[in-house]
Amino acid sequence: MNLYPNQLPTELKTLGTFVLWEHYLDESEPKKRPFDWRTKTGRGKGNDDSNLHLSLNDILAKLKAINSNEVGLALYQPEGGTPMQCEGKDGYLYMLDLDGFVAEIDGKTKLLELGSEIVELCNDSYFEVTPSGTGVKIFIVSDMLPCKKQVYKLPPNEFAEKYSEVKKYNESHAVEIFSKGFWNCVTGDRWTSEYPIIKFVSQEQLQKIFNLLQSKAPVKKQPELLQHLVDSLQSNNKLTTKSLINVLSRIDNQLEETWSDVANSLARVYSGSGEDYFVKYSKGEYNQRPYAKFNELDVRNRFRRALKEVDSRPSGYGNKHLCELAGVDVTQQEFEPLSVLANNELLFNGITAEELSLKSFPPMKWAIQDILPEGSYLLTARPKVGKSWLALQMCLAVAFGGTIFNKNVVKGKAVYLALEDNPRRLQSRLRQLRPQGYATPDLILHTDWLKFDKGGVQKLTELIEKEQPKLVVIDTLAKVRPESRRNNGVYIEDYQAPDFCHLVRKVGV
Repeated sequence: MNLYPNQLPTELKTLGTFVLWEHYLDESEPKKRPFDWRTKTGRGKGNDDSNLHLSLNDILAKLKAINSNEVGLALYQPEGGTPMQCEGKDGYLYMLDLDGFVAEIDGKTKLLELGSEIVELCNDSYFEVTPSGTGVKIFIVSDMLPCKKQVYKLPPNEFAEKYSEVKKYNESHAVEIFSKGFWNCVTGDRWTSEYPIIKFVSQEQLQKIFNLLQSKAPVKKQPELLQHLVDSLQSNNKLTTKSLINVLSRIDNQLEETWSDVANSLARVYSGSGEDYFVKYSKGEYNQRPYAKFNELDVRNRFRRALKEVDSRPSGYGNKHLCELAGVDVTQQEFEPLSVLANNELLFNGITAEELSLKSFPPMKWAIQDILPEGSYLLTARPKVGKSWLALQMCLAVAFGGTIFNKNVVKGKAVYLALEDNPRRLQSRLRQLRPQGYATPDLILHTDWLKFDKGGVQKLTELIEKEQPKLVVIDTLAKVRPESRRNNGVYIEDYQAPDFCHLVRKVGV
């Protein structure tokens, strides 16, 4: 592999968290894992061991002594992130790993147009070619607080037709963003001499990159509510003890990647109660294959790390993946009983205070900082006090970006169902709210809508899937609520109305 440590930016050369990694084969699939320079072997856990962290010169000496083309240079970002000053501003080191963005076409190395766009948004910061030669890694400093690994999966790109066998051009094409609690390969194989230094990228600019990547991600069809609940049951409800042990007894406990998948799956579904299952699985008690390097402390630390990561990832492995690893059908397993409510919702198991104490929640995401967080809300007040004016003003703020009430706004599309207005009055209000110009394709207006029990929920779902808005406003709820039935008060009507909140969970940020 190509390694040019002298080309690394000065800011990286001064860090003391360099580590090593090695190539290995998992069922003939080439992969990477941490490498312990003390024992000169691959490791069964991450590079979070501070005893392995060295300066660049020291780790290069270890690399030279090992003298293997299968071992490479990496950089670890601690759980608190890597503080760094850049262009006179304080921030944290971020790495953007663009998988499948580079290919040899007609004898020339080509970077995808989207890659060039991301580099430009990163203020032409230093970026280098990855060890595989099929991607690039961009290094920036940002004032955005460090967060867990983020993955933006992308559709197959233009290189896929010529190199159909390369997964990073096809199903593995993605951008991964790292700022804490992870290690990354480093090559120093600078793209060109035009990008020699690390640049500062503001939080607002970095958010624009996230929004761009989100807009490129394939749109997944929202499943029907009942199927969604069934899938959720199979993935997220607890198996009986007998079924869980049976599943774990069929899963290999010798491979690191499989071992990590089991930790993540058990942590998501079983929370703290899954730790002892993971210890026994790791030791080999269930499949009768003792693991020679078993260390209970390492195993428990790995599981507790998985617990902390659960809430920073909206989706992840669960029972379905455990059953796939075991080679059994998840639908044939026995689950712990659930209570079924009259409105077809499933009442899932509660959580103990001990389990809650182990959870780590990600920072709140905001459409309008400190005013409108992700989720679904009611804006209520007396008639004629300006609720509709305020709602429309918020939609304009999201559509155009910038600030409102001196608060930052996440720019994106906004949908406003102005069901008590007509186009003429909407035009008049828009002119008053934004006299400098309101023409934008990012504000979508409707003055008529079906009631929720007459197809309105499905229509709203389709609109959200198509437009991927950051904000949806329904003005007013009374216009779409089902017709009132005799002897039912407003509270009962609202309570029994079809549940549409789950359809707009992605709206907000």
